Amino acid sequence: MSKMIPRGIIRYDDAKTNYDKYKINRQDAHLDTACHYLHQCMELCLKGLVEIFTGEEWARGHELAKQINPLIEVVNLNKNKESEIDFSILYNICVKLNNKISEYDKWYNPSRYEDNFVVTTLNVDEAFEICKELIDFCNSIIKVETHD
Repeated sequence: MSKMIPRGIIRYDDAKTNYDKYKINRQDAHLDTACHYLHQCMELCLKGLVEIFTGEEWARGHELAKQINPLIEVVNLNKNKESEIDFSILYNICVKLNNKISEYDKWYNPSRYEDNFVVTTLNVDEAFEICKELIDFCNSIIKVETHD
């Protein structure tokens, strides 16, 4: 099994740690780092799902759309099939990510290197919610995958 999803989950935990530190000391560096790790969580979990559902290696690069597009194709291929997997959950996650993709993709490099990087805690909280949904979906897939 791919290590992408477990790596993504670890990045979620790293993001939470940094966000909690930001809430205590209000140092932007912790908030910026949390954003970077949230992007990594999304990216790694999506790459893991691409591997699981397509059987192919994920697209190189850090743009989330490169991982979302093949997953939308998977959803479309499976939407009318009977399955233990609820592909509507994956579809809803992809839609939420697509709605914020230009913002989230800025969280990969600008959050680490640009002094003028700015983000609101509302946007960070939304990203945590999406990451949690993504992780829950990934965990349900891993459980389904190991039942075979």
